[in-house]
Amino acid sequence: MTILFILIGASGGFAVSAGVFALITSLSLLPRMADLTRTSPFMRTYEDFVFLGGMTGVLSYFCVLNGWNLVLPEFPALLILLFCGLFTGIFIGTLSVSIAENLNVTAVLGRRAKLHHGLGTLTLSFAIGKTIGSLLFFYYRWF
Repeated sequence: MTILFILIGASGGFAVSAGVFALITSLSLLPRMADLTRTSPFMRTYEDFVFLGGMTGVLSYFCVLNGWNLVLPEFPALLILLFCGLFTGIFIGTLSVSIAENLNVTAVLGRRAKLHHGLGTLTLSFAIGKTIGSLLFFYYRWF
């Protein structure tokens, strides 16, 4: 029975991580960031660090879930926390900017579909649905 739970948990983790990486890929976040910063030769490095960041997040979550405390001296722990916070902020910022750029796609879709009225309502309904889903997620502690 324990092996079944391990397989179910691992499968769920693989599915979620595949979805996150598919989102990053479909938004063309990394190529766009490499083009803007003129660092296209380091594209492989960007991909490696996104993968390593995802794996680090999974491992840290796994440690917290199992109650394993990593005891570090105060200074290195603070330094690690600062770096993790900085890079997490950079990642979330670039992801939110790329999602904001995709809202431009909604406007183009509205023009091509000849949707003259209701485009604001469509965008607002996306935002409200996402907000309600997030509130329910945190209220009922689903996960």
